[in-house]
Amino acid sequence: MADFSHILTTRPDFDDEDREWLHHLVADWQVIADLSFADLLLILQNGEGKYIIAEQCRPSTVMSLRADDVVGDVVDEEMSAELDAAMASESVFRSTVLRTVGGSTVCNVYAPVRHNGKTLGLVVRETNMATRESNGRYESESISAGKQLYEMIPRGQFPYRNPIMNQRHNARVADGFIVLTVDGIVRYASPNAISCFRRLGSVSTMQGEYLSEIGTKLLRENDPVLETLPLVLSGKAAVDSELDANKSAVSMRSLPLMDANGRVGAVVLCRDVTELRRREKELQTKDATISEIHHRVKNNLQAVSALLRLQARKTKSEEVKKELKEAQRRVQTIAMVHEGLSQTADEIVDYDKVISSLLKMAVDLATMRDQHIDIDFIGRFGMMPAQ
Repeated sequence: MADFSHILTTRPDFDDEDREWLHHLVADWQVIADLSFADLLLILQNGEGKYIIAEQCRPSTVMSLRADDVVGDVVDEEMSAELDAAMASESVFRSTVLRTVGGSTVCNVYAPVRHNGKTLGLVVRETNMATRESNGRYESESISAGKQLYEMIPRGQFPYRNPIMNQRHNARVADGFIVLTVDGIVRYASPNAISCFRRLGSVSTMQGEYLSEIGTKLLRENDPVLETLPLVLSGKAAVDSELDANKSAVSMRSLPLMDANGRVGAVVLCRDVTELRRREKELQTKDATISEIHHRVKNNLQAVSALLRLQARKTKSEEVKKELKEAQRRVQTIAMVHEGLSQTADEIVDYDKVISSLLKMAVDLATMRDQHIDIDFIGRFGMMPAQ
């Protein structure tokens, strides 16, 4: 079965920038599918000129139209004329033919993926017409924002030039979203977004207020603030940030909405990550405790090793002295392992470093006064679990 990267290799006319642009697109287009309540398909022409589905994206906010994975499938020949017209277009192209996908009536909309003055392929938005019959405020605001992001693709405004992959738990549409005007005023906040700000201590209704002012009121004097937070709250840049207040934490991501003339608003995604941050702090505390235990065990073993060495010097029996030195060497070896474990949080030690120190110690103990032994290390063993 062909995957996305393999399909791209069938197009030798694509340079590295073209491939990277397509990778950025499929890495970030989930937000469009979720806001639009629609399946997305990326269609490219292969080396033979046939249209092929290179990638697909299912929405997480509504049931997908497609149960099967269609990546690598060749598009029906009957759609070639429509796809050719969409490829020749420099803006969103709407199909005039309704089709049936998964038992649902679907209207296809095509967005040419343009980069550096050429069209690389098409992003197909498969809209289930049944979901457009009775929409409330939530659905209409979500679809409108998704439509604006989708229309940014032919203009090269989406994906954003600086893709956001900083946080481990990026906010998603289902977690909560806020629609801002160009001035940063809240036009709409989803129920989950309102709940996120309630956790932070806000009692505002949010709608009609500046999001930046709502966020500022939640902060206390001398609270640490990420430098990206003002940009997120105003919706002026495609960045992510985190707001901590009232012993809660909310991860946020700003998605500027643009038309041909510039920015016209923004969508801010919100996610309550309070419990995730609490677990991370618990893990950090646990790691610090384990590291401290290893450090103390190492110190105690070194003390025992020193006592054995001292006792070996005082004894007159060569046999006893030999046994004490052997015991001292074994204790020192165990201490070295604990020293390595005290410097890492993942219970993995550098075996090469440990064996190097161990062999040097063994050579020092075994070398006679008139001898000199050199050690050469060839190759590398790598890391080893503590057990």
